[in-house]
Amino acid sequence: MKKLIASIGAASMLLVASNSVLATPLHDSNDSSLLSSVGQLSEQDIFVELQNIDNKYEVGDVLSEEDANFIKEYAPIRLNQEKNNSIQTMAAETSLFEGYKSNSFINGGIQGFFQMSKGTINHSLRTQMTTYDRDMKIRPKITNSVTFSGYGVVGSDGLIGKIVGFTQTNSCTQTRECTMDRTTPFSGVLAYGNAAPVGQIFNSANTEANSVTISTVKPW
Repeated sequence: MKKLIASIGAASMLLVASNSVLATPLHDSNDSSLLSSVGQLSEQDIFVELQNIDNKYEVGDVLSEEDANFIKEYAPIRLNQEKNNSIQTMAAETSLFEGYKSNSFINGGIQGFFQMSKGTINHSLRTQMTTYDRDMKIRPKITNSVTFSGYGVVGSDGLIGKIVGFTQTNSCTQTRECTMDRTTPFSGVLAYGNAAPVGQIFNSANTEANSVTISTVKPW
């Protein structure tokens, strides 16, 4: 993990965000109202609903009022924000994360960070993450994946929609760990964003049977 720690050290002057990334959906929700009756949402509830909203919309779609309100309230990444009728551009910031999951065959973990560089229109997301076998066993295949979704005003009616969406991926074979370091530039007048890291460790090269998918993460 030395490479990851060194990279984090190089980014230590950036702002460390207090929010984490989301988790894989635990239920099939077509409406954020499923959570509206909950008095106090847990971090897991928030992560799950952010993923549900992301999966419901294509780029260019307008969000429902309820989903838009949820994004405004809970999206962990804040980009251009309006203040006194002018756009306030935020600088780069770093979010650190980690997560663990195991089964009878694999004891897996992920660890990494996001660096979001924010401009008025042009932005970039750098992800460095490592998915690894915590028992240091060589595995036939390990993969990394991060899905990013950005939201902002669509059209002239001031409605919130999905502005951008992309995925960063890589894979490694016959290894104890797999590290991804990807930077993706993108454009748009965005207000909110969310990034979801997922690591997968395979027990057999040609099947997902007995593999471990690590998608629930927390701030590190």
